[in-house]
Amino acid sequence: MPAEFRSGSRPINWFALAVLCVLSALVPSYLVLEWGAGLPAIPIAVVVAAGACEVIWRSGLRPRLLWGEGGLTVVWAVRVRALRWSEITRIDVRGNAFLVATGDGESLRWEFDRVWWLARLSRRYADVGSGVGAQLQEALDSGRARGELHRPPEFRARRPWLVFVLVVAAVAALTPLVTKLMLA
Repeated sequence: MPAEFRSGSRPINWFALAVLCVLSALVPSYLVLEWGAGLPAIPIAVVVAAGACEVIWRSGLRPRLLWGEGGLTVVWAVRVRALRWSEITRIDVRGNAFLVATGDGESLRWEFDRVWWLARLSRRYADVGSGVGAQLQEALDSGRARGELHRPPEFRARRPWLVFVLVVAAVAALTPLVTKLMLA
């Protein structure tokens, strides 16, 4: 029964990673032009690229919702919240947002990415939220029936380190080339 939901706009996030790779090479090149050649361009580019990788990982590439026999784990950009099925009173899907109401009156709102023009082109893409909502409702019902035997799934941030290393290496290789082109 363990399942997860990742952002619907993962291809867009991968494209953003590629664009930020190029932009990370441009930033230090511009600074070298602006403030002089004594500035170390490659270390600045590597720091900018590593930060960009982390932001894109947190915003769209990692799993967002995890659920299993014990409960639901909601992952936002900077925090994670695990709830047992017995703590959840209601799960609603409204547009591109999940609303999870707990027994103590707390309401958690979690929004998922849905690109409007893709939703207009593909009915299946537009209905992703209601499909995941139905899966969550089914998991909530079966989880309540089983009781408190299991814990909610634990979120482990498994970053794609190979991708991060490749992006940083590409930026380190592009930076001298971009700087040379900008100086010409």
